[in-house]
Amino acid sequence: KMIKWLKDITDDDRWVGGKAYNLAKLMRANFPEYLGINVPNGFVMAGEHNRETCSDAYLALLIAHIELTDAGGPRLAVRSSAVGEDGEEASFAGQYHTSLNVLGWDALTAAIKECQDSLTTARADAYQQHHDVQVNEMGIVIQQMVDAVAAGVTFTVEPVESDYETMCIEAIRGLGDALVSGETTPSTYMVNRATGPDGSDIPEPLSVDQVTQLWRQGMAIEEYMGKPQDIEWAIDGGGTIYVVQSRPITTL
Repeated sequence: KMIKWLKDITDDDRWVGGKAYNLAKLMRANFPEYLGINVPNGFVMAGEHNRETCSDAYLALLIAHIELTDAGGPRLAVRSSAVGEDGEEASFAGQYHTSLNVLGWDALTAAIKECQDSLTTARADAYQQHHDVQVNEMGIVIQQMVDAVAAGVTFTVEPVESDYETMCIEAIRGLGDALVSGETTPSTYMVNRATGPDGSDIPEPLSVDQVTQLWRQGMAIEEYMGKPQDIEWAIDGGGTIYVVQSRPITTL
């Protein structure tokens, strides 16, 4: 229980936390190829390990880091995957630390420590008390970084009015952290769940074809996961869409 590649996670591996478990579930799904549902390659490590108390874990981390960066480029994303995070009752959205464009071993170990330390901040404690949950373990997801030209969130059901006939897609240029943090106002696309986009002019940064693909992906992921989903995604310069998170919508 140190390092596990996302593709190897099974239903018995609940220690990996909600984010890693959901990404692994998407990786295992047999979606039709035309949907283009991709998850960046990566692994999860048990967050309680550190350089002082478990050198074996850091040796495993070093080996995995070398393998991951050799296979897909040097920059990584480091995200929390706490047990209970991205669940049906509480999403913990924005409560824990995320590091993007992490380059090199020293930066990676520092990012892991920042992520682990964010488990016990006053903000996280207050969130847990408000939702009456207790989180003691945090897996940490380390994935290849998507060089995003656009990124955003798909709510497969419009969450504000709980409109089950409408899908809400929000998008910005570049990386999605500015959207999640609220620093940037996104373009919003309201899509009929039954029929998809109507083909009319839509705002940048997305094209009608991209909105259509996100709609198709969202409906397929919702069906596979069994309930409406909050899906984070990124689009690279070649137009490939990568799913970097999928979790139940907790506000419905």
